[in-house]
Amino acid sequence: RTPAQPPDPDQEKLSNEAQEIEQYHRWKAWVKQDGLLLKDAPMDLRENRIIVETALQQNGLALYYALPHHKKNKNIVAIAMNQNPYALEFADPTIKDDYPFLRPFLAKHPEVTIFTSKRVRSTWLALHPELKDTIPGIQHTIAKDAEDTLAA
Repeated sequence: RTPAQPPDPDQEKLSNEAQEIEQYHRWKAWVKQDGLLLKDAPMDLRENRIIVETALQQNGLALYYALPHHKKNKNIVAIAMNQNPYALEFADPTIKDDYPFLRPFLAKHPEVTIFTSKRVRSTWLALHPELKDTIPGIQHTIAKDAEDTLAA
């Protein structure tokens, strides 16, 4: 292109699209290596389900940096919890109150009961009372649940 020629809008559009594609692949590779880098990803890429899922497959705790609509998505939360069950702490309250969804995770990792809703926690512990003495922090959580009930 010579300096006298006006810029070609189609060429600039292609250039921008190529840059976006390059940025997408670069971030996907980065979060595949370190899922916690999701916190630094541009907002449009934090919206991208594939980028989020890739980050969560590497580190489920990256759910902390996911956008709210991703934290409500059972499939995305399941990816995070399969990588690290403690990711439940960062899930949306609607997920923490979904007993049918959480039941298989609680069966494998009862220690994350402390992150469920009070309703799910009560149901789970009523079915498995032996866990009250084995889950770290559960006695404190049960006491807080009781206090919250009395205060209400």
